Amino acid sequence: TVSVLYWSTMGFTVLVAGDVKGRTYNFEYTFPTLPTLSELTDQVEAVFSKELNEVTTVVKMQVRDTTAERWIDVVSGRQLKDGCQVYIFFAEDKKSTVTSNGVVVTALST
Repeated sequence: TVSVLYWSTMGFTVLVAGDVKGRTYNFEYTFPTLPTLSELTDQVEAVFSKELNEVTTVVKMQVRDTTAERWIDVVSGRQLKDGCQVYIFFAEDKKSTVTSNGVVVTALST
């Protein structure tokens, strides 16, 4: 069996994975052009927060370097290539949740 992946010519695609609470999540993001690191981070945090119903904060990203066959830290959007794989590391934040209408609720310490 041969699998062939065709990447869209209608934008810039980034495949994102991350583990949260022992579960792996995979998402495909399509941007009009090469995203900045900030644009990618904002989109990842928004989608994961909505999916998990709690605030998520990206603390680190790694991109798969297919030439060197290893993961490298992402420090700039220029490291991304159309169709690349990015792995996300999140900060643990169990005090905040996102309600169904998108409102962020944070528990205050007493």
